[in-house]
Amino acid sequence: MKSDRLVVISALSTAMLFTGACNDHVFQRVTPLRSDSNFVDRKIDVDRAVDILFVIDNSYSMAEEQENLARNISSSDDPSSPCDAVGFAALKQYLDDNPGMSQTEWGAAQQDTYAGCGFIERLQLYDNKFRVGVVTTDMNDCDRNTWTPERGTVPQRGCLQSSAEEPELTVLSWDTPDLAGRLANIIRNVGISGSPYEKGLEAARHFLTPGHSTPISGSCDQQRSCAGDLDAFLRRTELNAHGEEIETKLAILFLTDEEDCSDGGRLIEEYGNEIDTDHCYERPDLLTPPEEFVRFFKGIKSRPELVSMAVIAGLHDSGVGMRPSGCKLLGGQSTNACDLSRGNSISTCTDLLSSGQPQCVCHGHIDGVEDTNCCQADGAYRYVAVAEGMSSYKLDTLCSASFRDTMIEIADLLLEINRVNLSEPVATAEDIVVSIKGERWGGQWVDMPYYDRARGEPVDGGWNLNEDNDVIRFWLDWVPEPGDELQVMYRGL
Repeated sequence: MKSDRLVVISALSTAMLFTGACNDHVFQRVTPLRSDSNFVDRKIDVDRAVDILFVIDNSYSMAEEQENLARNISSSDDPSSPCDAVGFAALKQYLDDNPGMSQTEWGAAQQDTYAGCGFIERLQLYDNKFRVGVVTTDMNDCDRNTWTPERGTVPQRGCLQSSAEEPELTVLSWDTPDLAGRLANIIRNVGISGSPYEKGLEAARHFLTPGHSTPISGSCDQQRSCAGDLDAFLRRTELNAHGEEIETKLAILFLTDEEDCSDGGRLIEEYGNEIDTDHCYERPDLLTPPEEFVRFFKGIKSRPELVSMAVIAGLHDSGVGMRPSGCKLLGGQSTNACDLSRGNSISTCTDLLSSGQPQCVCHGHIDGVEDTNCCQADGAYRYVAVAEGMSSYKLDTLCSASFRDTMIEIADLLLEINRVNLSEPVATAEDIVVSIKGERWGGQWVDMPYYDRARGEPVDGGWNLNEDNDVIRFWLDWVPEPGDELQVMYRGL
């Protein structure tokens, strides 16, 4: 005879429950319906390693933005940060010594220290087994040495980038010594000699395609071969905290000041030597549809929720979130009151204006118009369309004085718990009660609403079930954050 039983899951998201976070403090309690005392504690499968791919625009207008990113990927460049090497070590030791504590229980000193931690430190805090690699938006074999001839040319299409100091070091991991410093060096060495036809989506897809083509060794005045870069970067599985082999996640982060011009070669077929960057904006019919990239990226892993995406590009806060728009940095704040550059970004204009030569031309070929109000970034409509096709994503503006908060939010996105695997399918969805407790709810238990994705109700999200009724997903404002406590009660089969 088969009997129902009540199953209770209590998840304490103490650690940065990152895709690759250690889940030693996360437990699942299973209590038989007809027993007063018997229960079993077991771990919920939430720790999952992640491979993080940065896709960085290396065109001439990107020097300031690359430096902004390199400077703000960690807290090490901030001398006032309490999350310096000493503060980080103390915080990590405290958490290791106090397993099972929620973030709200860390105490004021620990909270203050954690608040000062940047992107890299947050990922490292719980020994997350992540990897990092960098490619560019350039789909040519090599970049150009037009602007920095002393640098020579560097392999591009399908090649991981490296620093000038360590040309063979292309993949960084959670245990790489001086990880933040080495990643910053790679970002700074990306350079601004790349193609003005920024094909970030195509470059990411090309690199992530097994067996992709790469420049012939030595063809770019450098001897390093790129043939093994994908295998060195992208993992299929990784051991979790309990020695179990589980599938890794993938996170793709785009940094660019132009719209994507991925065309599969159709623009040059159409225009030949007359091709111009304006065609990237004027002939969208020749560009690869965003839906094609959505299908590819979501298909890299066995489940689409294992792929996340972040875009730092031409966006502006519309009041209800970041939306594609031309933008510029004015008085330390982002504004969309600017003229579209259409491939000619404000960095070049800034150089001219600072030298007393107001000759910035956003689109001078149109009736000979000269304009000094060029946007720093053009609207990233295609990047946003692809990001919004992912199960989880983050959008933010390139027109920011500091990318620090943006990178922290991206780290937090990767640290979110957006699913709980149930030990068995649910008998009926009506029997499920999901409760959450955390700082956002005044430290009190609150029942989470059911989220109807088809209707988008309620608008702030909630929870729902997968098709097999054995996984609960969390959406929008109700996704648990580090420090939240979660309880799921349901009647299993």
